[in-house]
Amino acid sequence: MGARGNQTQGMWASIANQNNIQQLETNGIHLIGPGSGYQACGDIGLGRMSEPDDITQILADSFQIGSLTGTQVVITAGPTREAIDPVRYISNHSSGKMGFALAEAARDAGAIVTLIAGPVNLTTPDRINRINVVSAKDMLVATNECLDHLSLNTNPSRSQGSIIFIGTPDYAH
Repeated sequence: MGARGNQTQGMWASIANQNNIQQLETNGIHLIGPGSGYQACGDIGLGRMSEPDDITQILADSFQIGSLTGTQVVITAGPTREAIDPVRYISNHSSGKMGFALAEAARDAGAIVTLIAGPVNLTTPDRINRINVVSAKDMLVATNECLDHLSLNTNPSRSQGSIIFIGTPDYAH
């Protein structure tokens, strides 16, 4: 599943973009959005990213009770902090709420969930394994370790999946 958005109206309507969207849908990718309204570029209309709460709700609604039973899912959530020096860092305002909500929805659908979280002030939902990280490098290492573990334990009767939501700053060592 992918989220459409962050394009201006002209970019959204372009033939190349519409062909790519059609190919994704032909390949079975379900797209969310785009939304309509004011855009950062000043346009008003179709082409903006759907609201995060709407994306979260659509994804959560796509999980039916028991539909992910036995599936191992890795989800990342929240920001990272990138050290500038021993005292200062840069980050962003990612709350991690979308990733946490999806982790709960996947768990409610029967998945075995590992949640890799940057520095957030959110309580770990029941029956979810949480791994705390700080930097983008920490998140990458933890994610790769979890995904490697999934591929090593591949069982044809069990599925694996990953949902990546990361608010990484533009600066990283």
